[in-house]
Amino acid sequence: MSLEEHYCKKNNSIFLFGGAFDPIHYGHIQIAKEIFHKFKPLEFFFIPSKNPPHKFINTPYINRVEMLEIALNNQDYLKISYIENNEKKNNYAIDYVFYFKNLYPKIKINLVIGFDSFLDIPNWYKFEDLLANSNLYVINRPGKNKNQLSSSLNLYEKNIHFIENINVDISSEKIRHKIKSKSNIKLLCPPKVIEYIKKYNLYGY
Repeated sequence: MSLEEHYCKKNNSIFLFGGAFDPIHYGHIQIAKEIFHKFKPLEFFFIPSKNPPHKFINTPYINRVEMLEIALNNQDYLKISYIENNEKKNNYAIDYVFYFKNLYPKIKINLVIGFDSFLDIPNWYKFEDLLANSNLYVINRPGKNKNQLSSSLNLYEKNIHFIENINVDISSEKIRHKIKSKSNIKLLCPPKVIEYIKKYNLYGY
């Protein structure tokens, strides 16, 4: 049975897509849409991070959440988890996994991550527990060698899947730089998200 056939039935899995979404852009939405339509999960959740342990985020959580809500307004099959809304502590990917395992005890938990994040997985908090309790779906990038897994990941190779042919050449960092340099971002973010950024003078707009 192929990977796609294995997940072709709804109610068999959920996908979690965590990130700062600072701001949300067309690349994020494209990844979510393609994964949803390919694997047909029960649910697909965006999880905006509030206090990520690995980096400082200047944009308030509420602003990033509201931009997500605007961007996903007409796409009911893509949902937002507010798991971090009332959290003051740092949350890790393993916390998401166990939270959703409690909500969906018989459902496979899948995490969507970029290739650069994947390379850093051995440094993640409790990464072995993470891989033992979930599957990773890695957005592969052209020119990257997906076959050279870190030796610490070999035991969990069956839980790591690479998604090809999702060509996303957009990053939130690039968008922030474009805004600061007064460059056009119309092709990078939904129009109403851009309106929101302008309204609240985010990123120096």
